[in-house]
Amino acid sequence: MRRRANCWFLTGLLGLGIANLATAEVFLIKELDGRLKQKSIPAPKYPHELRSNGVIGVAVVRSYVNAAGQVEKSEVVGQSDIAFGKAAYESVSRWQYFPATKNGTPVGFVVQVPIFFTLEGESVKDLDKRIFGFPAKPSEKLPSDYQYDEAPAPEDNPRPIYPYEQWLNQVSGNANVAYAVDETGRVIDIKIWEASEPVFGYALAAAIQGWHFKPATLHGKPAKAVGRFTANFDLYQPPGESDIRLLGLIRKGQKFSSAGELDAALTPEHQVSPNYPLALASEGLAGETVIEVIIDRDGWVRLPKIISATKAEFGWSAATAVRQWRFAPPRKGGQPVDVRVRVPFGFKAPTP
Repeated sequence: MRRRANCWFLTGLLGLGIANLATAEVFLIKELDGRLKQKSIPAPKYPHELRSNGVIGVAVVRSYVNAAGQVEKSEVVGQSDIAFGKAAYESVSRWQYFPATKNGTPVGFVVQVPIFFTLEGESVKDLDKRIFGFPAKPSEKLPSDYQYDEAPAPEDNPRPIYPYEQWLNQVSGNANVAYAVDETGRVIDIKIWEASEPVFGYALAAAIQGWHFKPATLHGKPAKAVGRFTANFDLYQPPGESDIRLLGLIRKGQKFSSAGELDAALTPEHQVSPNYPLALASEGLAGETVIEVIIDRDGWVRLPKIISATKAEFGWSAATAVRQWRFAPPRKGGQPVDVRVRVPFGFKAPTP
């Protein structure tokens, strides 16, 4: 799965001082030349209290690794306990890789790894699959083409964005979603069953639509599968995470730089195109949305906020995509700065 932005939705950025340059592609592990090689993999520390109480578990960490093999950003995307999330993050964020290539050229890539915490004699088989809502054995009530003997394995599952107003005001929330995955590992249907606030359901559905799996199998052949996933929006984040730092500044009334004040135009290094929301596919609508974000001093997009949207689903799809963008670090007076910009997106009606 190549990740390249469609140029048609970037035209509105030019007035904000964003250079219209080609961006680097970021690949999944299965798309790279040969086998991924790790240079250094510090082992995680088993949380003492959990180990003492005989608690086993897993955390899944997703990392962006640059063309030099350095981990630039990691995030916990699944955890059986927040202490496992913390331990896994602290380990994986320090991993180092030998440079990976695509067609012989060094490239950046996304890697997602499960970190298992187990005691002697205990099994954590398929626990990472269950975290994403797939039981070891599907319900017999499901159609025959949704039966499997091996559940889908998570490959790339970016965490849902925390709705801006709720996070700013420290409002916790959760959502429960059912979703279907086809024989290629692509999400093909999503249904929000419940949410403490509608925005949590929208945010989770938008994230899940971009998830990718190694397909389920039945007798060795690819099969469809249905999962049921609950998000509590409490995945581990380190205290120094840029989102947390920026929220603190916003609460203090901090003014951020604008794109026009920078030494040079913002230069995109990695972009992800938003998905056309599955919930709107049958309506065949075109739409628009404007997302406000802060590009932090390292160039990562943070705290997406929906300013306007012709349909809520368009806003959440765009916000989910733009959260994964990366720019060259913005500078003002030669110093790295945080900059606030608004990004317009357009959605074309899907073709029959």
